[in-house]
Amino acid sequence: IIKRIRNKQSLIPFKKPEPKLPPHEQAIKELDEIKQQKLWQQGRSKEYYTLITETLRRYIVDRFDINAMEMTSGEILDIIRKQHEADSVYENLKQILNLSDFVKFAKMNPLPDENDLSMVNAYLFINQTKIEEVAVPETETEGKATETNDSNITKE
Repeated sequence: IIKRIRNKQSLIPFKKPEPKLPPHEQAIKELDEIKQQKLWQQGRSKEYYTLITETLRRYIVDRFDINAMEMTSGEILDIIRKQHEADSVYENLKQILNLSDFVKFAKMNPLPDENDLSMVNAYLFINQTKIEEVAVPETETEGKATETNDSNITKE
């Protein structure tokens, strides 16, 4: 402690923050964890749908900058419908949110196929709406470097 004070270092060592994953990668990671828990197979459908919808809502907050955590399912669907022309994106999300509302609030017991469909639609929604990362191939940058070197040689 004395060494830290003399060197004007913090008494509590700082932890480096973990690098933040892109929203789609974080959401897919969370969905994978939910899938591994097999909650609906254990009769815990309400918890299963709560986790799926929370994951999707966090993804929507991070991806679209919409305060989805404070919105109803209908409000989220209205905004997504306006932002995306693709009906499949809207329909995937609508299926999940509507079914999860029935499970959570009306105590409905979904069929096993509906549970699987909800998980598949969650993955589809994320994959259809993720931001595509544009990577510059290394061969293009190397080609530009050799062109500039060649032009320097001719100038000399």
